[in-house]
Amino acid sequence: MVTNFHYLDPAQEFNVSIFMSPTGTDSQIIDNRNLSAKTDSYTFTPDGKPTGATINITWLTWRSTDYGRPFINTTPNVGGGWYLDPNPHDLTDFEDTFTSPPNKQTNAFVGLTTNGTDHGNYLDLYSTVVHELCHALGLNATSPLFKAAAHLVDGNPADMQNLDPMGNSTGNYWAVETANVHALFTSSDTFADAGGPAHFAEPGAVATYNGRTYLGANALMNSRDVLNGRKLIDDTLALILHDVYGFDVNLPSSIANFYDTLDADGTLRIDLTSLGGSDDLVTLSASNGFVRVQINLGDGIPGIDPAQSTNHSPSAM
Repeated sequence: MVTNFHYLDPAQEFNVSIFMSPTGTDSQIIDNRNLSAKTDSYTFTPDGKPTGATINITWLTWRSTDYGRPFINTTPNVGGGWYLDPNPHDLTDFEDTFTSPPNKQTNAFVGLTTNGTDHGNYLDLYSTVVHELCHALGLNATSPLFKAAAHLVDGNPADMQNLDPMGNSTGNYWAVETANVHALFTSSDTFADAGGPAHFAEPGAVATYNGRTYLGANALMNSRDVLNGRKLIDDTLALILHDVYGFDVNLPSSIANFYDTLDADGTLRIDLTSLGGSDDLVTLSASNGFVRVQINLGDGIPGIDPAQSTNHSPSAM
């Protein structure tokens, strides 16, 4: 996605270290049941561009039978409580769609496990790692430049998904405004207030700033994973990195999205049924061995879907 960081020092590199905990967490200990991943030790250039971070991921030694909790079985490609996708660029296993309730609503960048697959009760390690990489790339409350692009929305508590176990709000909404983006973030982070924009606001979240209404949505950068499926980096996140840090980016919708997928068997699948009566326009053309798919959404999912996406897939002809 990021094609050039444009560091002042041409020798500067972006480096991330990813560690899996050396020992698993015994999930029979109720307070430690949940899988987790955390990014810290952020580094920046003198002019504020991120240069790296450290990501730490936990795993479980035993899984309970509660929904969304780990349990021991022989499911293929599952380990330590995570679903380990052997082919993460093939979205065939994540083609189910939902229109309600809001916390399960799929969109161009969120897909649910396909009916019949056997990893639906496991969290997707690929989605989790990409989420943490986005923190490392600068989408975190530690970054002065990112925080400067956001505005605290007074009087609005963080979304309901980020309440602590006692029902208390753990953060506030932040309106992120850049040249190309108007997005709603929250400072809620692991039942604490990060003091700045840390995560994309959850679906159903609504806030108003300077007369503009901001909406949350199911997205890669939500604070907590409330569904078991695949989450891709979205155009909003890429454009924030471009506008805030000056990175060159390719729009993620042009690389992979759930409305326009190329299955492992070479089938080009265009599926807009989850949008209901949306008046969409799909334009197909072929050139130089590729099929060009342009989708113009009439009524996409608010807060997340791009109005237009263009993708190129290899032609079987």
